[in-house]
Amino acid sequence: RKASISEGSYAGKQQQSLGIVTLLEVVRDDFHETEIQTSEEEEDATKEFTKFKLASMEDISGKETKKELCEEDLKTTKNDLSSKKSELTRTVGLLDDALSTLEDLKPQCVDN
Repeated sequence: RKASISEGSYAGKQQQSLGIVTLLEVVRDDFHETEIQTSEEEEDATKEFTKFKLASMEDISGKETKKELCEEDLKTTKNDLSSKKSELTRTVGLLDDALSTLEDLKPQCVDN
């Protein structure tokens, strides 16, 4: 037996090959759309991060300044407290001296 050779070009399963090409085109288009969407989302995220970073830096700077001012306030308050304690000690000493003098003078005033 001899195999018969068909005349003309092979035309088998052409419909199936068109389906595969169409599927590959859809995949390509989906990837392209995903790439565009991802790029836009990354750009938006970068802008949001930049805004957040600047706001955070300003907030941190303000808080550092406030901390420095509070520390200066604390130092001043501690110095004032120390000064007032010394003044209180002197005043109590003067009061004690005055009370002692009063007690010493009391007999002279009552007896006379």
